[in-house]
Parts: sequence; C-alpha cells; structure tokens
Amino acid sequence: MIKKSSYRDGFFTKEAMGGMIFYIVMSAVVLGTIYMLFGTSKLSEMQQGLTAIHMQVRSLYSTSSSYAGVNNDIAIRAGAVPNKLVKGTALHNPWGGSITISPATDLGMFQIRLDGIPQEDCIKMATFQPNLWVSVSVNGNTFDTRSGVSQAATACSQTNSIIYTSR
Repeated sequence: MIKKSSYRDGFFTKEAMGGMIFYIVMSAVVLGTIYMLFGTSKLSEMQQGLTAIHMQVRSLYSTSSSYAGVNNDIAIRAGAVPNKLVKGTALHNPWGGSITISPATDLGMFQIRLDGIPQEDCIKMATFQPNLWVSVSVNGNTFDTRSGVSQAATACSQTNSIIYTSR
C-alpha cells in the first residue's frame, strides 16, 4: 500500500532547518558584538590609562619646578601608571606598543608617547581630551587639538606614534 502525501510531510525538516539558520545568524551577531566590544575596550583602556598617567605625573611633580628626570621607571615606582599598562619593567599599551614618559624640551612640560596605535583608533586617541594637552603630535605632525579631527585623520596611517605634551 502506498501512503498518500500530506501537506505535513517534511514539516519537521523545514522547521529544523529554520531553527539551524536562526542559530547560525544569532551566533554570528553575538560573535561580532563580542569582537567590537573587545576592540572598543582597548581604546577605552588606553584612554583611561592616558588620563591616569597625566594626572598622576602632574601630581607627582606638583611641588617641583620642572619635570626633569621624569621617566617610565619613576612613574612605575611611584604608582603613577595603571597596573594593566605595566609589563615587567616596561610600559605597553593595549595594542602591544610601547609607552614612554619623558620630559619635554621645555622642562616645565612632560610628554607621553604611545607607539603602535592602529589606524582605526588613531583619530580617537589623537583627539582625546584636547584641553589637557599643550600639543599633540601624530607621526611627527603637530596639530591644533581643538579642531584637529581632519588633521589627525590626515596624519594617521597604518601604525602610529602619538606624543602628548602637557604642563
């Protein structure tokens, strides 16, 4: 005897396939979101770290007339650098590049240099809290921090060095 086909034949297969497709799409969305959050967390971590270093170094030298002698070693020993940025006796940013704290040419100022900043975060880092800095330089190009988005975009390349100068 031959069984007659009904409109329900294959219903389970179609339902299962729909569920699998939904699961794959949702998994891709979740993984994409996680990837974006981790990328953003590096940027946020460095922005917080930069602010902390700036405030702590200024506080550390508040009774001094100059920043002569300021360097990574002193900043680490004084606790002026967030622990997440300290790797042994060196300072590294979340992207793996180095961080260097040094006196500026004018000893009444100091500099924080970040190396290895990726292009996608360079503009955001170069224009971060513009009122804190006397000057900002990207790959050797100094620009006006208050109107520097287009200048920063021009100066940023694949891998970048940013120097922040502060009083």
